[in-house]
Amino acid sequence: MPKSKYRYQSFYRRFLPHLHSYDKPLFITWRMAFTLPQSVMKKIDSELNIYRKTNAIKDMTVPDFFLHLEKKRFALYDEMLAKDESFPRLLNDIPIVDYIVSAIAYYDQRRYNLMAYCIMPNHVHLLLIPLDDEMGEKYSQALIMKSIKGYSAYKINQVLKKQGAFWQREYYDHIIRNDIELARCLNYIANNPVKAGLVTHWKEWKHTLIKAEYQQYLPSE
Repeated sequence: MPKSKYRYQSFYRRFLPHLHSYDKPLFITWRMAFTLPQSVMKKIDSELNIYRKTNAIKDMTVPDFFLHLEKKRFALYDEMLAKDESFPRLLNDIPIVDYIVSAIAYYDQRRYNLMAYCIMPNHVHLLLIPLDDEMGEKYSQALIMKSIKGYSAYKINQVLKKQGAFWQREYYDHIIRNDIELARCLNYIANNPVKAGLVTHWKEWKHTLIKAEYQQYLPSE
């Protein structure tokens, strides 16, 4: 029987490579479906090229260096999504944000252990650990994303009285390999609205959740 695209796989590729781990947290980011202007993409590429030329590999292996560059590309991309006022900014509108929160919360303890999320005006950050299904296999990231994006898009399109794709098909993901990376990721999620100038403290942003047991990784107040 052919393997379903929604079964757990340690590696698969669509437009971006996706690498999974059975027991590590996954940091996932996805955005609304809209076209990024070529000027934006050129700016990201230009800044990344400058960064590449001015930062030597040093003690990193070549694969680690390219992973570092990919993280830098994501950081530039995410910064533009957060700050550029020309991009659509619907996701903090009620009831749109409620449908996203409901979809994320519904599958918590069903298909994954939810650790944190932040719903920005046009994109979403999510941190989770996949759980086992009834067959003892991990729920795949593809199925998790299909579940969250499918339900929320359906309900949001009803509110907007629109049809077609609401979410961009592709998404960014990264395996969190240790506690140092986990702390960085949780701080990144918490501070995203602060860096974007939306609030002065992460707790002021109503669309951020860091579960209590993971707030120990954030700086003490």
